[in-house]
Amino acid sequence: MKKTGTILILALSFFGVSCDIIPYKDAKEIRTIIIDTNSSDTVITPQMVIIEDFTGHTCGNCPEAAREAHRIEKLYPGRVVVMGVHCSFFAKPKNYADGSFKEDFRTPAGDALDEKFKVSTAGLPKGIVNRGRFGGTTLDILNSSEWEGKVSEILNQEPLGIKATLTPDFSVTSRQISLNAKIRFQKGYAESLKAAVYVTEDSLVNWQKEYDPNFAPPENNPNYLHMHVLRTDMIPGSGTDILNTEAISIDKEITTQWSTTLDPKVKAKNCHVILVVYKADTDEIVQVAESKLTSL
Repeated sequence: MKKTGTILILALSFFGVSCDIIPYKDAKEIRTIIIDTNSSDTVITPQMVIIEDFTGHTCGNCPEAAREAHRIEKLYPGRVVVMGVHCSFFAKPKNYADGSFKEDFRTPAGDALDEKFKVSTAGLPKGIVNRGRFGGTTLDILNSSEWEGKVSEILNQEPLGIKATLTPDFSVTSRQISLNAKIRFQKGYAESLKAAVYVTEDSLVNWQKEYDPNFAPPENNPNYLHMHVLRTDMIPGSGTDILNTEAISIDKEITTQWSTTLDPKVKAKNCHVILVVYKADTDEIVQVAESKLTSL
């Protein structure tokens, strides 16, 4: 009996807005991804791409970049993952009398990424796409206007045949996330690889500065919808899990386990788990997988 291919369904829910065109910042959106686990391994798994959007709540130009990432995500449904990394002085909480901008979306994981890749030193908003070098010798730190072209370039390449299956669980009592990940190689692979896992949260309504007059009356918006917000990485930690030290043969399957305890302020029902597989020597990402967090 012929098995069906992978099915990805993206469910978007919007509430409380009556106009025909819904600004991204005002949409009450929860993303749901459903993956058919009966997919046949005879079909090469498509390539996935991650946009890491480095941002901050007092960066007035950052919402435009977030909308661009969201547009690209919708343009290639099921193929693009977005992660918002709040970092630098733009993300520092403020002690204003009215309570604005007091939330701190920075994380040790996000600070480590920014320190490693030096994205915020180029000024925000900026992003990286699959941590790619795109023919050069150094990481390409990109303006949001450049993201779609790089995404398209990667998606049009021959798939590497790396299939990642994620099974994340969340315990309400202990607030522990446990992840089992299976990484199957449908083609041989010769380079040394590592893996890292991150947790993001959607639908966070909070303050955001925005300079675009088409989307931001007022400029300091208390009801901005923050999506794809990086909340933590998972133990054994970002970049510490080495998948191989020698060439990987066809049909090789590697199983890894990850865990972390979720902060009480994070809503597990709005969280997703992201796994990235990347080259050990250059950090360039070769495959991405994302799964919605489920409760035990």
